[in-house]
Amino acid sequence: MMERQFDFMEDAQKEQEPPVATTDKITVEDAVEAIRYKYESYGGVVIPEVCSFQGFPPEWEAGKARRRIDVVVVETWPSRDYLRRAFEIKIERSDFLREIRNPDKFAWVLTRFHEFWYVAPSGVIKSEEEVPEQAGWFELVRRRGLVLVRRKKAPRLSPETDDVLVATLIHALVRRSR
Repeated sequence: MMERQFDFMEDAQKEQEPPVATTDKITVEDAVEAIRYKYESYGGVVIPEVCSFQGFPPEWEAGKARRRIDVVVVETWPSRDYLRRAFEIKIERSDFLREIRNPDKFAWVLTRFHEFWYVAPSGVIKSEEEVPEQAGWFELVRRRGLVLVRRKKAPRLSPETDDVLVATLIHALVRRSR
C-alpha cells in the first residue's frame, strides 16, 4: 500500500514542471521554489524564514540572539513520519564558509528538527567533507528547470517538540498568508 501511495506522489510531482531560475544567477527565491517543488507534492508544508522563537526569548534562550532558518518543511503524512526538515540556503561560498565556522549559529536547529540540510548552487560547496556531520547537502542544479540533487544525506536526528517551535511555525504561516 505504501508503495502505491509513493507512486501516486511521484506522478503528482511529474505533473508540474520544475521551477526555472528568474535570472542567470540562482537566487534564494529560486532555491525556495525548488524546495517547494520537491516537497509540496508529497504533502509537505513549506514555510520560508522561520525564527528560533517569537517575542521575548524563552528562559533557555535568554541572552542568545534570535536565529533564523531559510526554509522549514513539515511533513503531514504518517508515511513520511511527520518529519520536520530545516534548510539553510547558501548562494555564495563565502557565506557557507562563514556559517560552518560558527556551529552555534545552527545548533538550535539540531534540537528541533529531524533533518538539517544545506542547499547551494553548483560550486558553492566543493565536497561533502565540507558539510558538518549533522547536516545533509542538496546541490541546486539546472536541468529542465532547477532541481535539488542530494550530494550528502542528512542524518536523522531525535529532536524535541516544544510549544515555542509550534508557536513559531504557526506565526510564520500566518505571517505569509496575509
